[in-house]
Amino acid sequence: MANILFAVSEVDGLVKTGGLADVARHLPEHLSTMDFSCLLALPHYQVLNHLPDLPTMSQVCQFELENIGSDQTFAVTVRQFNHRGLDIVTFAINDLFDRDGLYDHDYQAFADNGLRFGLFSYAIVQFFRDYSELVGFKPNIYHCNDWHTGLVPLFAKYHLSANVHSVLTIHNGAFQGEFDISELGGLSVLLPEEERVNNRVNYLTLAIKYSDKVIAVSPNYATELLSELGSHQLQNTFMAYKDKLTGILNGCDYDIWNPSNDKYLTQQYDIDHLDKKSLNKSALQKWAGLPINKDIPVFAQVSRLTEQKGLEYMLPSILDVLEHPVQFVIIGTGNPKFTEQLQELMLQYPEQLFFFNGYSDEINHQVMAGADFFLIPSLFEPCGLTQMHALAYGTLPIARKVGGLVDTVIDINDHNGNGILFAQPEVASLSSALRRAALLYLTHPQKLHYAQHNAMSCNFSWQRAANTYQSLYKQLLSI
Repeated sequence: MANILFAVSEVDGLVKTGGLADVARHLPEHLSTMDFSCLLALPHYQVLNHLPDLPTMSQVCQFELENIGSDQTFAVTVRQFNHRGLDIVTFAINDLFDRDGLYDHDYQAFADNGLRFGLFSYAIVQFFRDYSELVGFKPNIYHCNDWHTGLVPLFAKYHLSANVHSVLTIHNGAFQGEFDISELGGLSVLLPEEERVNNRVNYLTLAIKYSDKVIAVSPNYATELLSELGSHQLQNTFMAYKDKLTGILNGCDYDIWNPSNDKYLTQQYDIDHLDKKSLNKSALQKWAGLPINKDIPVFAQVSRLTEQKGLEYMLPSILDVLEHPVQFVIIGTGNPKFTEQLQELMLQYPEQLFFFNGYSDEINHQVMAGADFFLIPSLFEPCGLTQMHALAYGTLPIARKVGGLVDTVIDINDHNGNGILFAQPEVASLSSALRRAALLYLTHPQKLHYAQHNAMSCNFSWQRAANTYQSLYKQLLSI
């Protein structure tokens, strides 16, 4: 049995800001039922000290990081515990992670993030070189995720003589961890001179270079990373290492996202009883203070309110179609510029638009079940999970033709259509898609029902993703 060490910066159920946390939970869960033993390595964030249902942690050991610059000593405390079936070790390094927030505070990135996560990567490899017997786990493969653990492959190869393979999964290539050498303190002595460009280092670039395999979180996103437009200005790097780049679509947890047993719903339903979905729509309209009317299509979005998610042109598009009999329910937190605009729209159109500045799992599930259409107008979307959730609930995605949305959403013009796709990140393009959706709802109920049936027939299971990762791991281990 091979040992896979998942180096991650967040995991669902403990600390979460995005889809990386979902992958960090569900992929190891499924791999552990196969031919692999999995262990997660996570920073020991302040929030972990205050979670109400966290099992007791056992302190494994304390050690100091070696070969760092002479200006400071970094003490590492490693703790071990099991959480919902996952074996986890956390790394506390001085007080670098003992603060409010994972990566930022009030949307301002911590100035020492390069040092924090660079030392985290170094501590991981040093621990498993010198102290692996304390946890009974010697990694055969380091599986890194995004730039936060991007230095693990380099450290394993050049500083710690670790005879293991490394895999990198890119969840969002727009975030690369680029820092000036002056921001890294003593850590900079560990970085080869040839890897510095204008006295700067890019953690994601180093991860791509030194990993044995690079995984994008959808096949289409892997293709985009090789293009000038979709590479996040790293096209030359991706092209140089394209032979080790592949795409593996993330999965959906159908134990959680299943309308037939969803505890949050007013009325549970399944693919054979889609008529019951309308009761959730009425409940959603009532909760949002909108007129309860089954003849009006409800468009929804649950999202981080950022430019990446297309808010810059989505809000004018919404305003453009409010002349029609439509309703919108928008849930999320993020950039104050967008929250203020949404609050103004809600005041102007109280019977057509509701905005909730917040988030909860309960509301998320109720929106998925109650809406007719789900908005995903992202500028880029490496994989996306919300479209998988919407499909499972028979709520048709209105999605831009980008990233993993292309791998999961099929336009209704196709016989197997399960949503509506549009190409350009522009007001006119999205407004046209919204009108197509409204027309479908108001004048083609049978076609709508057929598309909903197609949506609920989709199956993007984590087991499918795990099978693909299993093949990749076995290929590496046979080298």
